[in-house]
Amino acid sequence: MKGSSCSLALRARVLAVFAASFIVGATAIFAAASLAGTGLRVAGVPLSWRIVIGAAVFAALAVVDLRAIRTRDYCPIGWRRQTPQRGTRFGPMISAAVWGFDTGTIVTTFRVAAITWGALSMAALGLAPWWIGIIYGLGFIVPLLFMLITREPDSDSLQRLLAMRSLLQSCSAIALVLGSVLILT
Repeated sequence: MKGSSCSLALRARVLAVFAASFIVGATAIFAAASLAGTGLRVAGVPLSWRIVIGAAVFAALAVVDLRAIRTRDYCPIGWRRQTPQRGTRFGPMISAAVWGFDTGTIVTTFRVAAITWGALSMAALGLAPWWIGIIYGLGFIVPLLFMLITREPDSDSLQRLLAMRSLLQSCSAIALVLGSVLILT
């Protein structure tokens, strides 16, 4: 999808398909986490216990982020794979749909920070609704679209974003600690 050989209209369609597929994938995984919690009868656990468990999960995930910062690595939770970005076999639209859905499902690719796992745990614990996946998806896609629309992507764009990894992990750790405190109060 690089270069002038790709029309602006095609790029916009591919981006829209990626965005929609990401949101569908995110919604599906949060719904699955919520269903898993229902299947395990988590709702039968007293709310006060689920809150304490949620706070402990947040605190543990903050430690995961701090460890990742110290070791200069990505979040160690989840599969250590990147979605293949080659789209020539199935064409740009299907590739964008598969890539978006796969990335949106959270559990199939690496994450920079652990906060995503905290949000997913809230759905599993019944402390957040399944449709929080839509919010998660929009929270990822809207800034991404804004960045792609307002800046011309170049070969250094990804490297600049990856250089912010420790900042994002620090923000994640702070948000998780604050979330842990807030959920307890």
